[in-house]
Amino acid sequence: MNDILHRLIKVYRKFCKSREIYSDSQMSMMWEENIEVFEDSDELIAIQEEFGIEIDEDTAVEIFDMNISEAVIMIENLIITQKKVDKNFIPTSPIQNL
Repeated sequence: MNDILHRLIKVYRKFCKSREIYSDSQMSMMWEENIEVFEDSDELIAIQEEFGIEIDEDTAVEIFDMNISEAVIMIENLIITQKKVDKNFIPTSPIQNL
């Protein structure tokens, strides 16, 4: 498991009441059932703060529809795109190193 996955699971645990969390657990379980706006939600703010990234509403909706493994890839790409690579960041795909 890479650092981003561990960190995302830590945030996920804060909001999700499930006892068992797996890499294929749905990100939507973090949010309340009737969420309409993601941008100012505590859950999204926690993800942004954990990784030092900005996530717009459209991207938040995409993350909501992903499982944890898919969200890790999205967050990795956001870190790279926003040039906020931290010293502990290791890309999971060799293609991302090109």
